[in-house]
Amino acid sequence: MQSNIKNQQELEYEKQLMDKYLMNIKQGVFELKFDDYLENIEFMQNLDISKLILCFCSKVVPKLNSDTIKELNISYCDVQSIKEMNLKNLEVLTLDKVYNNYEELANYPKLKELTISSRRIQDFSFLNSLNSLTKLKLSSDSISDISALKQFTNLLHIDLSYNQIKDVSPLEFLTKLTYLNLYCINYSREVENIQLLKLLVNLEYFNIGDNNCTDVEVVQNFHKLKCLNLAKVDQKRDDCTETYLKCGFRVNRYLIRDLLKKEQQQNMIYGIPVWQNLTDLVELDLSYIFLSDISSLRNLIKIEKLDIKQNTIENISTLQYLTNMKELNISDNRISDIGPLRHLKQLTKLYASENNLDNVSVVQDLINITHIDISENYIIYVYPLANLKNLQQFKISENFVLDFDVLKVLGLEPITIPRTYYYGGARPYKYKLHQNAIGKQFEPPKEMVNTANKIRCVDQTSAKLYKVNEYRNNLKRSLRDLQRNVEQFLNMQTQQQIAFAQNVITLFGYFNQQTFE
Repeated sequence: MQSNIKNQQELEYEKQLMDKYLMNIKQGVFELKFDDYLENIEFMQNLDISKLILCFCSKVVPKLNSDTIKELNISYCDVQSIKEMNLKNLEVLTLDKVYNNYEELANYPKLKELTISSRRIQDFSFLNSLNSLTKLKLSSDSISDISALKQFTNLLHIDLSYNQIKDVSPLEFLTKLTYLNLYCINYSREVENIQLLKLLVNLEYFNIGDNNCTDVEVVQNFHKLKCLNLAKVDQKRDDCTETYLKCGFRVNRYLIRDLLKKEQQQNMIYGIPVWQNLTDLVELDLSYIFLSDISSLRNLIKIEKLDIKQNTIENISTLQYLTNMKELNISDNRISDIGPLRHLKQLTKLYASENNLDNVSVVQDLINITHIDISENYIIYVYPLANLKNLQQFKISENFVLDFDVLKVLGLEPITIPRTYYYGGARPYKYKLHQNAIGKQFEPPKEMVNTANKIRCVDQTSAKLYKVNEYRNNLKRSLRDLQRNVEQFLNMQTQQQIAFAQNVITLFGYFNQQTFE
């Protein structure tokens, strides 16, 4: 096989690609004569050889010679040196899980964006010569000390997620930052000096999720914020919670909520209007924080994407004022009325599984809906959904629906995979109908079964299941979760085992009473 750059050039042009980046070489696409293939690359601006077959990495990378290449991705390649590369105008470099000779980066003073992950970096001196750097990603690097970063005051974008950072005070000097990702930087210990970040008034994106923080009020200073993630922020924990979190136990969250009731009330986010100065927010994630009151969100009228799943919310009347909402996740709460959602005419995606819903008639007014998940509720009638002609994904498993015939309206017209699907376009999804209380097996209309250019869009897995007691279902899931973690339990220290066992006894004592009364 002879690979020729001229032939490749003609091939790409025949596709009439509008993108200026003409080449994206992936593993297994070209396996022969890499040297010949990459001899002439003058027309390239973006080169991605990540995950290239390892035996060719050492041959390909050093021979790269181009004045036009501005972006290079050599992630997962076995590269020992990039010193011999002649890429004078390189601006974006990605080195995920590869390479250790970072001092060689001094040869590329025009670098603006640098990504290095999973390399356990402790010395940042190699960054001193990169004066043009504005975007830095150092995720999953086991970094504990970031004091050296305070001198890089020109940084606009920094990602330090999944590290072991305790003190974030050095970041207070990076006042030009518009993007800061601190997701899970120290899950086991409290993140210190987060209040010092108040000087970062230019932030438009801030992620402090999955951390142990004592103060999140600092976000009130970020008036330009458009995207905020506070998911899984645990501000006050008792011994019970620490045991679950550190040891990774996956006990059904419904069942531990009552045990953590006091802790929920102590959560600093609860009832504090930290959003009054954040009226430009477009995306907000407040999932997994035991939030029960969302009334303070009323003024966030620009919100387009809101995630408040896995909380203890009962009342969502505030959401009626957020009329720009396009994607909403209220799953795993205590919501029984979604009436306020009728005002969200722009809503396209609604995730409301694991609540107390028995009526979804309001959904029929949301004609732009493409994705709905109302599984694990108490829904009996689904006729309001018949008007949703734009549905692409529909999940209604584990409800009490007795008759799905009304849904034939949605499936009567054959669903054809559009040609754009093969190029990354939209595709139809399966309807999830399994585990409902139907009296007889549901027979999908013929139009919904595979034929030429059609796909099956009904999933009737376990369709013969009848209504079962909710508590018994929860017990079954919880036992399965506990069984999955037996090995972890046995590896715990004796005192931890005792503490955990006591909590489980309390938990299932309460549960058993609710189940069999």
